[in-house]
Amino acid sequence: MAQVNTGTFLSRAECNALKGIGILGIMLHNYCHWLRFAIKENEYMFDINHGWMLQHYLKTSIDENVLVQLFSVFGHYGVPVFIFLSAYGLVQKYERPDAPRLGRFEFIGNHYLKLFRLMIIGYVVMLASTYLMYGGVPTETPYVIGGFFMVTNVMPFPNPSFVYPGPYWFLGLMVELYVIYRLLLYRPGDSLWKGIGGPLLLIAVSWLPQVFLGAPEDKFTLLFLRYNFFQVGLAFALGLLCARYIGQLNWSKWLWAAIMVISLAVVYFAQLNYQLWLWAHLFVITAAVGFIKITPKWLMKALVWVGVLSSFIFIVHPIVRLYLFDKDTTQALVILTVYAAISILAALLYRWVLSFVPQFKIKSKK
Repeated sequence: MAQVNTGTFLSRAECNALKGIGILGIMLHNYCHWLRFAIKENEYMFDINHGWMLQHYLKTSIDENVLVQLFSVFGHYGVPVFIFLSAYGLVQKYERPDAPRLGRFEFIGNHYLKLFRLMIIGYVVMLASTYLMYGGVPTETPYVIGGFFMVTNVMPFPNPSFVYPGPYWFLGLMVELYVIYRLLLYRPGDSLWKGIGGPLLLIAVSWLPQVFLGAPEDKFTLLFLRYNFFQVGLAFALGLLCARYIGQLNWSKWLWAAIMVISLAVVYFAQLNYQLWLWAHLFVITAAVGFIKITPKWLMKALVWVGVLSSFIFIVHPIVRLYLFDKDTTQALVILTVYAAISILAALLYRWVLSFVPQFKIKSKK
């Protein structure tokens, strides 16, 4: 097996800080985009009017809610940051010369069980909270069961009502990517095809259907594609390639800052062009990495701390949002601050609760 890079491109601390950025974006976006006055995002479907509304707002009517609008439009891009880091981590953990060799069933099964253990208590609490507040859930029983088993993504008619409860669809997406990685992209030897060709094929397979089948006019098809691995194939492939082939980059902070600014500009203008929008994840990741490379130590420490809690924050924040959400609020920034603080405290509690839940693992027969 060829030597895998040892993390010199991104250190463990930098990876955790990127997780911190990602989860803050996701958590705040999932509150902001529901506000009545918020400009909506282009995440699952593309509407050029959302881009024009943002441009008009920033040029003519910017106000005290500018952060709310920015998180509403761009916060969901925390998802490709996590996907990139997941792929990066898989290579670092499983493709080193001394890495454990797990069979297909063992690998997929253990990662599935890990996600299930993380999710299940939160899922039950989310269901109970929804019944308590609304007397039911906004979906049909098969989709509740699908959410329980993290397979809602591939069920018919995906939309915010069926993909319940909200952000948990991401866990089904991760299951898909674990299957794809272990069956098709895992590189156990010196194969150039799997090392480079596999990720490039994933990019093509993810991108082409969105170009030819999911054009903006065909909203149903695009919605299905964006709830599945097609949306994040670029981010996952980039994570694999960076972990395998990008070593230490001794670039100046000025260069990283330039990369960040240029990348952010591309992401902004991608809201006005469908074809560019399909590649926006690439520039979200380069912007995030550029930001981390120039981040001062005091901010790095805070982001690393949040990043370590990111998986727990992801599970609890929809529950906290359920109790605090007010679409007509006139104190959005105050409520956002309270929402973020309570979500972090709830994540600490959830981590403690999960410490009492056993971890089940599948062991292959030798």
